[in-house]
Amino acid sequence: LEKQADIHLLTGEYDQVLTICQEALKSCQNVFTRARLHLKLGRVFEKRSEFQKALEYYREGEAILGDNQICSEMAQLRNASGWALCWLREYDNAIESCRQALKILEQVSDMQEIAYANNVLGVVYYYLHLWEQALEYYQKSLSIQEKISDQWGTANSLNNIGNIYAMTYHWEKALEYYQKSLELREALGNQAGVATSCNNLGHIY
Repeated sequence: LEKQADIHLLTGEYDQVLTICQEALKSCQNVFTRARLHLKLGRVFEKRSEFQKALEYYREGEAILGDNQICSEMAQLRNASGWALCWLREYDNAIESCRQALKILEQVSDMQEIAYANNVLGVVYYYLHLWEQALEYYQKSLSIQEKISDQWGTANSLNNIGNIYAMTYHWEKALEYYQKSLELREALGNQAGVATSCNNLGHIY
């Protein structure tokens, strides 16, 4: 059922995800599975831009894990909470949530999730207009994504770094990173990403 929910989440069939996860929760006793189901439910509301509702599911998932603090599920939930808090403009809480995730991930060693935590921190500092800190976290995220061959993540991080250089008037650097992001997104067939990259390049020119 979890795999089915993941497929529906990827294809944007959010009502199906809600139905599957809510039905699964009725009979599921395993705390780790229940936590993952709450993560998926939260993702649905995140996709719908209902960030407060998403945060509620993430927090419930954290509570379900109880004393099981050092696990990938807790790290994922803390990262997801950080992202929701960022969109709710609770920046200090977002930073704290992601830092908690990174502490867990030092022991769990989930490289993709470490990259995600650094990316979220970069976004938070971007919205705070703290460009140096944002750039530092984006570069950390990019370095990991390149190592683990996460091409979609790499394209996003290249674009994010381009945003920093654009905001700080380093036009040539911004163009360089936007172009790299565009080329990778074209290779991946990421049409929405290609449109974003072209738009960003247009602003520079």
